[in-house]
Amino acid sequence: MLMTRRWEEGLETAMLDVRSLKSPWPLHWTRWRMKALPPGRPLKIVSTDPRSSLDIQELIRTARDFELVEQEEGSDDRGRRTFTLILRRKS
Repeated sequence: MLMTRRWEEGLETAMLDVRSLKSPWPLHWTRWRMKALPPGRPLKIVSTDPRSSLDIQELIRTARDFELVEQEEGSDDRGRRTFTLILRRKS
């Protein structure tokens, strides 16, 4: 199984695509990418694992360096249920 991790930094909002990855990998990639971004720059995380959304919310509560800007559920072009979170590192 091919697992993709993609981020785009040329955009105002950085993108982290962790669809197909299972917990705890979305959390690890999120933590790594958030630390690499400058304060205030948002990171959009798209996952297909429902547990990852809960893991990332727990990270926000415990780390206090990050804030949740937006959260939504939807589906991707392959019909998979997706969980999208936009986080921002506090300055």
